[in-house]
Amino acid sequence: MANINGHRNGRDSESMPVVLFARSKKNTLSQQQLLALMEKLKVPFDPASLQWKVVETKKAFGRLRGRVIPYADLREYYKRLNELVTPIGWAQTFTVATTPIGSRDRGPASAKVIAVCQLTVHALGAHSSTGEGWASDENGSTTAEAQALKRAAACFGLGEYLYYSSGYWVDLDKDEVPLTTPTLPEWATPAGWLRGARPGPERVRDASGGVPDGFDLNIICQIEKMHANLGTQVYRRILKGYRVWEPTQIPDPETAAKVLSEMEAVEKQLHRAAHGFDRLSRTAGEEVLRSFALKSISDFGDLPTLERVVSALEEKVSALDSAS
Repeated sequence: MANINGHRNGRDSESMPVVLFARSKKNTLSQQQLLALMEKLKVPFDPASLQWKVVETKKAFGRLRGRVIPYADLREYYKRLNELVTPIGWAQTFTVATTPIGSRDRGPASAKVIAVCQLTVHALGAHSSTGEGWASDENGSTTAEAQALKRAAACFGLGEYLYYSSGYWVDLDKDEVPLTTPTLPEWATPAGWLRGARPGPERVRDASGGVPDGFDLNIICQIEKMHANLGTQVYRRILKGYRVWEPTQIPDPETAAKVLSEMEAVEKQLHRAAHGFDRLSRTAGEEVLRSFALKSISDFGDLPTLERVVSALEEKVSALDSAS
């Protein structure tokens, strides 16, 4: 990423000349220069240079949704290192091994490629880390090596911020390609980072549960709670009226609001019905139900029918009160 500190090559005019990064024991950096270098390594990549990987998919709210995580191409890591310490200021070495053949979630059984990368920034020292890929994949070795280098780079702070998020939910097309790019938090942008924004100590999680923009997650939660209030028979009947089986299949916010409103109205009528049955004898209550061809109050077909049943029950209660 160019111009992270206002200079074309990523170094200010007073600090780190190229010769200081050669492998000479005589050339060392001051503590102030070391701290400045480490801070510059931590600055996030330009969001436009990031790519997004789909790590989880599900059908929700009438759409194909995917949880995506950002990652930077290996060239962005090379570019940052070259800008800050020049190509002679860092080095990488790899060792690669394979494991015995084993099963995998997708695809045929395969051995794993395990790569170990030692990344050395001569001014700062060296860090090692591992990466893995499937030997049966055409690019399995490349994947393992790239993963190992990125993990080693994170030990220096380079790209470390990318590990602070568990991903973001977005709509996918039929080929599971994201239709939109998530908006990154301020601390995940160069400008925000340089202004002092930082992620919290906990890993950032998308609390939306995959709910698309425009949906009120609280409404979905309230609908789900109605299952216990209404009972399975009534709950499923109402959802079926909207051609869904679960609240997460509701296609738009307007329909979600209608579903919740109807469930709340039914719940209110059922409470009134329960009060009426408590006031009447069992025989009188069953007589009202039979007049509507119902075996139980839960057998009502729709809200207007339920309202008529409740009115009939309350009328019978009023007649009983008048007679007494």
